[in-house]
Amino acid sequence: MQVPRPLHLLTSIVEALQAAVARRRERLALQQQQFGMVRAEVEALNRWQEEVECLDVGGQRFHARSAVLSGHADHYLSALVSGNFAAAREADDSLFIDRDPQHFALILQHLREGTTSVPHGAAARGQLRREAQYYGLSESMGLSGTRTCLFAVGESAAIYDSNTRQWVEIEKPQPCRRLGDFDDFRPWGGRLVRILFNRASIVSRIPSEFFVGVFNAMSWRWDVLDVIPSPDPQHLASVGSRLFCQVSPSFLEYQGNGHWERLPGMIVDREEGFSGLCALGDSLVVVGGCDASPPMASVEQFSLSERKWVQLPDMLCARAEPCVTVWQGKLIVAGGQDSLNEDMYSVECFDPISGVWQPMPSLPHPHPLDQLLALEDTLFAFAPRPGWGLVAHHYSLETQSWQPFPLPVPYSLYAAMGPLPKEAVDAHTVRAIA
Repeated sequence: MQVPRPLHLLTSIVEALQAAVARRRERLALQQQQFGMVRAEVEALNRWQEEVECLDVGGQRFHARSAVLSGHADHYLSALVSGNFAAAREADDSLFIDRDPQHFALILQHLREGTTSVPHGAAARGQLRREAQYYGLSESMGLSGTRTCLFAVGESAAIYDSNTRQWVEIEKPQPCRRLGDFDDFRPWGGRLVRILFNRASIVSRIPSEFFVGVFNAMSWRWDVLDVIPSPDPQHLASVGSRLFCQVSPSFLEYQGNGHWERLPGMIVDREEGFSGLCALGDSLVVVGGCDASPPMASVEQFSLSERKWVQLPDMLCARAEPCVTVWQGKLIVAGGQDSLNEDMYSVECFDPISGVWQPMPSLPHPHPLDQLLALEDTLFAFAPRPGWGLVAHHYSLETQSWQPFPLPVPYSLYAAMGPLPKEAVDAHTVRAIA
């Protein structure tokens, strides 16, 4: 049956209209998708701009993320950007701080990296101490009448004064009764902490108990702060006033009074641990390790403000049990073991700004690295000496090489770094070492 011509034309028109509507819907859907993408980019840009604060310190401008300024517990800058107080903003939305800007970069460096760079000269150090006191960061920066010292402990004990470049012998701190030392001590705010264990568990073969020990500068001995609820603690680390313990395969944050809170799990499984750990700004960084497999080159960073792990670029070399520290704003990783369980002596550094790893000169000593420490502008490496004791080197910026660094303590067992009250150090000083 032949369709009448008018009806055929009408059908063609309807089909054409339907096709045009479909094309228009596709274009509208595409435009809507593109608009959504642009809107998301604008919102992300706005959030990024909102997160960055412009600080006008005595006429000089500094920029920092709000998460950086609000780190390290409560202080002047965290209150300034918290929104809980009426802060007077300039016409360009900057925050004016009526202080000398000379040392403000060092204040921001401490908030970003968790380290304190002390300028040379008594006058400059006094100025920085006053600025830290004004911003409420004296204790966090180790400037509240304290000295950040390099320790060498063996048959006796000594500290290295970075200002005078001299070693001073001190009385050896008394151990905690019935408890053994499990780990080298670490700085936590203005205190020293380390992992201690119950010696009786070795003799009686009962399950081991582990504790956080804190150094009492008044009594010059180690006291127990609290128990660690894990049979396998590995390292302690601190970010400002917050204390963390690495327990395979995760982390615990100390809440006080015997309470610990478990952090979210890492992205890469590290069941067997053997990774390096340090603080970088307001975050924790875990490097290397292994999980029933060859060593890893994987690096992860946990943001305390966002409470989540993110993956950083892999190291140049896979490493198990590497040593890691932060020096001059960069992550320094050295030593460890390779896939053949051979000791490694290579060193590499990571720039958080560029996101690039670069090699550094390898360590000169043919011994497995035991500790990597940064004291102000100096990077130190310590390795066990054949037999007993330590051999040490420091990194020279002038020659871009590792140089021998003599240790004054006979048969040194370990080296560490942390703050001590100046009065306590003076009271327990035995003699200056030539």
